[in-house]
Amino acid sequence: MQRATFNKSFGLAVVCFMLTLQISCKANQTEHKVPPPFKAVTVAGQSISLEQYKGQVVVLDFFATWCSPCRESIPHLVALDGRYRKQGLRVVGLSVDDDAPTLQEFIGQQKIGYPVAFADKKLKVAYRISSIPQIIIIDKQGFIVDKFLGFDESAGGDMEKTIKRLLAAK
Repeated sequence: MQRATFNKSFGLAVVCFMLTLQISCKANQTEHKVPPPFKAVTVAGQSISLEQYKGQVVVLDFFATWCSPCRESIPHLVALDGRYRKQGLRVVGLSVDDDAPTLQEFIGQQKIGYPVAFADKKLKVAYRISSIPQIIIIDKQGFIVDKFLGFDESAGGDMEKTIKRLLAAK
């Protein structure tokens, strides 16, 4: 009896692990879908929309201040923003936090220079955000071309390669 329980638990763990791998693999495949439009207000009080970034390469970063992988990805995104902004890259942070003072403090600590807004429930549903960080890259034509779930150095390198390729495209 004990062995049967162990085998069921082990089997369930393997299935969950395989599903996780499948989701991660799919997340990094090219999608070429039009992203849902959105309008939001940044923590600084400015209105932003996806429409205003038409013709530019856009990185949408769904994150939270309390998320460790998000904290790892933010310095990378800040560096990408600094390196490629003049070439047409636009990074937009979309926080799933609900505490404005904590988010404002985090933005200052991380030296985030790109716009950061709150991702409300409607926006999270539209973009199917089920885990964070989730980083979505949109090309100049307005199509989603890459999506990253989680973050590590490998993802950071892949992200930069994609951005450089998209910025070089006419």
